[in-house]
Amino acid sequence: MTDRLTEQEVRELARAFHLPENARSLLEQAGLERSQQPVWTSQRPLDYWREINVRLGCGAVVDGRRQILLAASRVYPANKVFAAIAAKARDAEAGADGEPAADAAATRPASGHADDPPDGAQTAAPANVDGVSGPVPFPGRLFSPEAVRAGSTSASHGRGRPTRRGVLLMAGPVVALGATVGAVALTRQGGSGQAADLPDVQNAAVWAAPVRGARPLGPTLHGHSESVFSVAFSPDGTTLVSGSDDHSVRLWDVRHPETAHALGRPLTTHSAAVTSVAFTPGRPIMASGGADGAVELWSLADPSTPRPLWDPRQPLADPDNPLFAVAFSPNGTILATAGQDHSVRLWDVTRPAQPRPLGQPLPGHDDTVRALAFSRDGKILASAGADRTVRLWDLDDRKNPRGFDTAHITHDDAIWTVAFDPRGRFLASASGDATIRLHALE
Repeated sequence: MTDRLTEQEVRELARAFHLPENARSLLEQAGLERSQQPVWTSQRPLDYWREINVRLGCGAVVDGRRQILLAASRVYPANKVFAAIAAKARDAEAGADGEPAADAAATRPASGHADDPPDGAQTAAPANVDGVSGPVPFPGRLFSPEAVRAGSTSASHGRGRPTRRGVLLMAGPVVALGATVGAVALTRQGGSGQAADLPDVQNAAVWAAPVRGARPLGPTLHGHSESVFSVAFSPDGTTLVSGSDDHSVRLWDVRHPETAHALGRPLTTHSAAVTSVAFTPGRPIMASGGADGAVELWSLADPSTPRPLWDPRQPLADPDNPLFAVAFSPNGTILATAGQDHSVRLWDVTRPAQPRPLGQPLPGHDDTVRALAFSRDGKILASAGADRTVRLWDLDDRKNPRGFDTAHITHDDAIWTVAFDPRGRFLASASGDATIRLHALE
C-alpha cells in the first residue's frame, strides 16, 4: 500500500503552501531533502503538490504523508485537515487505538490566501481509431516488487530514509544509472541483466553486468551539483551523456569504463533542470529536453567539443510547457518530445539544424507525459505518464499519426518509463505502483 496524500490533502497543501520557498521548507522539515524535491517551474501549486504525491507513492520519504501533514499542522495549527493528523499522532503517543478520519472538512489556512489554485489538468479527448486492434495485456505477467528486487543491489542514503526504487527491464554488460527521476540507459553487448536500484545521488556511475551482484567499474563520475535526471549512451557506446537538476548536460568518455572521465566543459544553455537526454541511433547527434521547455540538438562528431545545431534566434522552446521526455526514432529522422501540457509532439529532424513540426501535437493524455519510446521499426510510439495510462501511436504515415485504442493499458499510479522489446512483440511499462507490466502487441 502506498503512503499517499488524499486529493483533499493535496489541495489543502497547495492552498497553504503556494509559494516555492514555503513548500520546499515544509518538505525539508518532513524529511524530503531539496535534492529529492521536484523542480518548481511555472506550474501551478496544485500541479507541484500532485508531483510530490507521486514521489510519496514511490517511497521518497518514510511515513511521508504523516510527516508532511504534521509539519503543516505546526505552521497552521487551526487547519482541520492538518490538525487531524496531529491529533492522530497524539493519540498514538498516548496509546490510543482509534484513528480519527483524516478527511475532515477543510478550512482556509491562517495566511488568508483566498484563491483556490486552478484545478488540475483539462481533459483531452482520447485519440482512438475505430477498428484498429491495439495491444492486449500480456496474461499472467505482472511483476511484483519482490520479483523485481530478486536480483538487485540495495542502497539507502540519509537517516532512516530508503531510496526510491526504479524498475526497468535491462540487458547488457555495461549499465549507467541516473538518479531521482529514474532514467536508466544501457549499451547492449550481449549477456543478461536484472533490475537495479537507483541511488539518490548527484553522480553518474558505470557498472559491469550482469546486474545481479553488479560492481562499479572505476570511480563514480562526479561533476553534477544536483540530482541526475537522465543518462544515455552514444550508439557506439563510447560516450555517456547525463542531464541534471543543476541545468547542465555533461559528457563522459567511457571507452574504458575503468578510467571514465569528463569530456570538455558542461553544456549550460538550459535555464532549468535537464530532464531527458537521448542520442540518435545512427548519427552523432544528441538531444536534451528541460524544465525550461527547450529542446536542444547537438552535434557530437567530436564529443570533446559539442556543436549546437539549433538557431538561438529560433529555439525549440515553450516556457509554459516543461519537458520530461525526448526520444529519437530508430532511423534518427523523428524526434518526439513530451511534457506538462499532456501532449506529444513530433519533429522532423532529417536536417537537425532545421527541425520542422510534424502535424499537430498529439492529444490523449490527461496529465503530464513522462515517458516516450519508439518500436524497433519506428512505426509505433509509446507514451505514458502521470495519468497512469500508456498510449500507442501509429506512425506509418508520419505526417498523420493516429492513436490506437489503448484504454486498457493502465497502472494504479504514475508511469515512469516504457520500453519495447527488441523484436517488437511486447511493451513493458513501469510505475509508481511498484509493478512492471508486459503487454503483448497484436
